[in-house]
Formats: sequence, C-alpha cells, structure tokens
Amino acid sequence: MNTTRGSRFFGEAMLGSATPAEFLGQVIQSSTEYSVIVKDLDGTVLLWNEGAQKLYGYKAEEIIGQPADILHAPEDIYLGLPQRMSTNRLLLTHSGRNASTRSQHEAT
Repeated sequence: MNTTRGSRFFGEAMLGSATPAEFLGQVIQSSTEYSVIVKDLDGTVLLWNEGAQKLYGYKAEEIIGQPADILHAPEDIYLGLPQRMSTNRLLLTHSGRNASTRSQHEAT
C-alpha cells in the first residue's frame, strides 16, 4: 500500500469537510486534558476550551470577552501580579526577538 495515499485518505477521513485549521481548532476546543486560554494584549479572553472550563469552572460563553484578571485571586490583582506577569512576558519576548535579530545580523 502506498503510505502517501493512505495518509491522504486518513487525513480526509479525519478532516471531513473541515479545513486543517478548522480541524485543529476543533481539537483544541474539545481538549479536556489541557486548558487553552487565549487572550489579547489587553488581557481580554478570546478563546476558552473545555479543559479551561474543567479547571476554572467558567463556560466559554461566560468568560470570552471578559478580562482575564478574573482568573486570578483578588490578593494577586490587588498586588498587580497579573499586570506584572504580562509586562515581564512582553519584555522577555521583545528581548528574545532582539537577540535573534542581532545574531542574524552578526552572522551576515
């Protein structure tokens, strides 16, 4: 059996009429072993899967569009920890990009 042909048919059977991106979205959405939470740069929840519902107790329709801060303890919010975590993540991401850019320029 041609494995390329078999893989194609298996892929078509798995995807059905969905595109690969739609299929991946369905897999992420239905995962219960991992919580997947996507938020924008302002901290608004954009995506919430079944694993996140299992972990936090909120249904997607209750949390999507809400600030992600509600997932943190009131004491942490009072101390500004969610904001500091976001700021630190952005700084690390930014400095990582700068380091890789420097490496690319130095290599040429």
